[in-house]
Amino acid sequence: MNSEKTEQINYFNQISDVFNNQLIKDKVINHISSEYKDAIQYIQNNDFETFISFFTWLKKGSKIIDNQQNEIKLTDMKYKYSIPFQQTNLLNLVESKNEIKIQVSIYGVEKESILNLSIMSRNDYKEDIVIDDFEITDNIMTISIPKDKINEKKAAIYNCIIVYEGFKHLNIKYGYDKKTNLKDKNGVFYPTINGNLSLKLTNK
Repeated sequence: MNSEKTEQINYFNQISDVFNNQLIKDKVINHISSEYKDAIQYIQNNDFETFISFFTWLKKGSKIIDNQQNEIKLTDMKYKYSIPFQQTNLLNLVESKNEIKIQVSIYGVEKESILNLSIMSRNDYKEDIVIDDFEITDNIMTISIPKDKINEKKAAIYNCIIVYEGFKHLNIKYGYDKKTNLKDKNGVFYPTINGNLSLKLTNK
């Protein structure tokens, strides 16, 4: 057995000890993202090989969208693995004198579980902007962001995140740069290398 696999088995055994603890079973597992539901099952079944195969697929494998019993999932070509299909795409970004209005389409998340749009500073959490006033019709979420809330923040890069189920994050997919007119800052919404919506603020 090579050293890498030996190390993987050792880590798996440690993880197994944690996830088979009764307190973890009772208090923690139900709050873990549904993306890892199958992985937890592999741990509890002591199925090391499938556990490794699942995460190899999750990180690098091809994925297709499949509608399974009225639930949309991402799965592999052989339908062996699956995770919930969750995605948010920016549809519109329009600004007026005093606000920026964005509309996003949301898939795979119950609208009742959505808490806010968080514009999260990469440098200082105290600079985060939380917008919890929004409307959802069907799967379209409309959010108005007061410009003064952005203008008063420090020059930095901010990630735009939908928060749901208390603490879970969903990135907003976006495809191009769009400048915004602020009083004291230069602002531009742009896609990261992974296509996620971010906001860059610089001082004028």
